Amino acid sequence: MPEAWVCFVCGREVRVGQRFTFVSKGPVHLDCLEGLAREGGVYSGDVERLFRALKTLLDNIVLFRELREAARGEAVKSLLHELQKSSEAGAAKVTKLIESNIEL
Repeated sequence: MPEAWVCFVCGREVRVGQRFTFVSKGPVHLDCLEGLAREGGVYSGDVERLFRALKTLLDNIVLFRELREAARGEAVKSLLHELQKSSEAGAAKVTKLIESNIEL
């Protein structure tokens, strides 16, 4: 899997370690996706709550990756990898629901 992509909204680089997600049009920075929701007038209520959840999941993905890279024990590395993958799956679900509520 590549470590860098291009954000379909701003055209800047998207890198591992940043808060980003993937939508049907490609990778997107979290801030760019939020901007689309705000511009479309849908950043309120449940969509706002979904963004809060997505921010938390993306922060966890970054944290678990950093911790895993620094860990020495295989059991710890394995658990942190599992937690990262679980957060990635959750972020994908939340992103899909956000995408269904905003126009890309």
